[in-house]
Amino acid sequence: MSTSRRERFRLLVVSAALAMAAALMGPAAARADGFIIIKPLPGIIPPMPPRPRPPRMIYMPLSIKHHRVTVEITNAAAVTKVDQVFHNPNPRQLEGTYIFPLPDDVAVQRFTMFMNGKEVSGELLDKDKARQIYEDYVRKMKDPALLEYVGTRMFKARVFPIPPNGDVRITMDYSQAIPVQGGQGTYRYPLNTEKFSSKPLEEVSVVATIRSDVPLSSVFCPTHPARIDRKGPKEYVVSYEGKSVLPDKDFLLYYNLSDKEFGLSLLTHKDGSEDGFFMARLAPKMPDSEKVIPKDICFVIDVSGSMSGEKMAQAQKSLKFCLANLNKDDRFNVVSFSTESRAFRPKLTPADAEDVSAARKHVDELKAIGGTNINEALLDALKMRTEDGKRPYLVVFMTDGEPTVGVTDAKEILQNVRAANQQNVRIFVLGVGTKVNTHLLDRLAEENHGNRDYVTEQEDLEIKLSNFYTSLANPVLSDVGLTFNGISVHDVYPKKLPDLFKGSELVVFGRYGGHGKATIRLTGTRSETKMLFGFETELPASQTGNDFVPRLWARTKIGYLMDQIRLHGSNEELKQEVVRLSKQYGIMTELTSWLVLEDTTARPASTPAVLREALNRPGRAGGMAKAGRGFAAQRGAESVDVSQRILRMKSAGQAAAAPARRFPGGRWAADEDESRLRDGSGRQVLRTVGAKTFYREGETWVDSVYATAGERKPGTVKIALYSDEYFALARKHPDLGKYLAIGARVIVMLDGKGYETVEP
Repeated sequence: MSTSRRERFRLLVVSAALAMAAALMGPAAARADGFIIIKPLPGIIPPMPPRPRPPRMIYMPLSIKHHRVTVEITNAAAVTKVDQVFHNPNPRQLEGTYIFPLPDDVAVQRFTMFMNGKEVSGELLDKDKARQIYEDYVRKMKDPALLEYVGTRMFKARVFPIPPNGDVRITMDYSQAIPVQGGQGTYRYPLNTEKFSSKPLEEVSVVATIRSDVPLSSVFCPTHPARIDRKGPKEYVVSYEGKSVLPDKDFLLYYNLSDKEFGLSLLTHKDGSEDGFFMARLAPKMPDSEKVIPKDICFVIDVSGSMSGEKMAQAQKSLKFCLANLNKDDRFNVVSFSTESRAFRPKLTPADAEDVSAARKHVDELKAIGGTNINEALLDALKMRTEDGKRPYLVVFMTDGEPTVGVTDAKEILQNVRAANQQNVRIFVLGVGTKVNTHLLDRLAEENHGNRDYVTEQEDLEIKLSNFYTSLANPVLSDVGLTFNGISVHDVYPKKLPDLFKGSELVVFGRYGGHGKATIRLTGTRSETKMLFGFETELPASQTGNDFVPRLWARTKIGYLMDQIRLHGSNEELKQEVVRLSKQYGIMTELTSWLVLEDTTARPASTPAVLREALNRPGRAGGMAKAGRGFAAQRGAESVDVSQRILRMKSAGQAAAAPARRFPGGRWAADEDESRLRDGSGRQVLRTVGAKTFYREGETWVDSVYATAGERKPGTVKIALYSDEYFALARKHPDLGKYLAIGARVIVMLDGKGYETVEP
């Protein structure tokens, strides 16, 4: 905000901890679910001193000590309890008004705030009265931040006095009906303080318990790194906690109700005439009492000299855990390898008590010595596949190095494994440390219908390997296929669908043309039986909710494309598609930024100047250079980091069964570092609002569709700021309102038409 604006306005908006409202002032104020408008009290503003002072605001913003939310969802109803504490850092008492915007279906059950020992009551305003207040604030403060709440109700309470250097605690309980469509429930809690927050929240937490009379097939939080714990077939607990954080999006929770063997959750987004986006989640129902499917499994463990010491001890302990947790009808083997390959038994053996005990003793006797013969170990494991091939056969392959003995050429090893694996054995790869050949390991997993993971030096190998096995312990469906009938779909990811295991979900992203009823068919194999599951659904002609789906689709596609480029050779067409998606959807990881920056030299007209400048900043460029080296390298810490980053992008829609991992520097895998892009003055240059991305051009936020159009930029409809037309348009098009709310100067594209706000 300019100095003149600071002098002109004395109102100061201070938020609570979660976003259901917007700040009305500039960078020194905060935005949250409830906020307090502070007014200077008569007679307490000191006279202006005789000599000039640097222009400053009269009061410091209230800080937030904590914001805690607990939610109880039972079938189709939710009770939300909010606990907020504001702190006044100023030496004088203040007066303010607490405002909490509310959607239509919310009923406030309790509001508690004590002032001078007396409980304060609040007032619930309908949409029309609330709209007038919102619009009056926008006009008065010349700040559009509240536009996104036009059309909501409002809860209001007077806050006086706010003690000097003291706290104000506000609690509120409200209930609401949960919309359940097609067996899918949706809960949203506003959690957006990024817009104007002067400093991070000290503490924020959301804990939601979901209980249902109908089994819950899946629970998914697409917006935050929440932990999802299954307490039983009809109860889940979802928890998110952050300290010193700036939440920048609502907390969104989906849960799917189904008593069928597979539950389907389909989320769509379609705006205008463009093809829509979908995210399909299919989760198997498998009660604890149901008989598990017998499997064959072989543990292939590196015992070369580099595994000696603590690493070997952890590997032995975790391998014994895996053996102890085999199902009684499973068959198994252990192949250890160093200079040579050595099997516990010549062939797969039953997982009875006697053989498991002998195998655990065998593991205790393993010694770390010699070279690394990967080729021989894998071929020995593949030979153990039984002739009938009726059971799923899994190979868990763990190594901490690259091949040094026998066949050492990665391409030849891949070719040998390809020739030997004629019965679709699944190979799941766990790389240990940074001395592995990531291209070899990643392709082993990719080409053999498995997945990959890595254990860094900072992680515990015992925990990682044990968890790795646990996720594979109970197969549900193999050779999985998914088809859509009655509707045209394209750009579907992943290209190869993974096997399904107990506790896992199949998450598929794609785009669809047209609209209407469709049948989704899930096929696969269970033991010897071919399985078919059908789901009737409808893909809408218009659906502007679920605006996170397009970015998750784009992130998943970018991850797939980058893996193809990295593992199978550079392809200019694929690189250009990565760049296009990155700029359109604002997916600026260090990895994708490296390609985008490369593109700005060849096609500067299609890249916003502010983005080029931000990517070229010394610190940023250094990180991208490191990512570029890791992308090209086949081994080393940078290569392992790139492999993990790409895997996280490809798995963008997966629900976290445990707290999500962080990137170096503390960034969450879910949203990496887009908000960290800054210009030379430290201003944010990229923002995402719903499904759209905006770039800063001077004082204007410009829709990425418009900003990257180059010479093909269309004309725009000019809208005078804060005019009657301006507010009428925001009321008529709620989606437009949330885009206009990001700043005074905005260019936004809606259904092929551009709108631009201008001075009156």
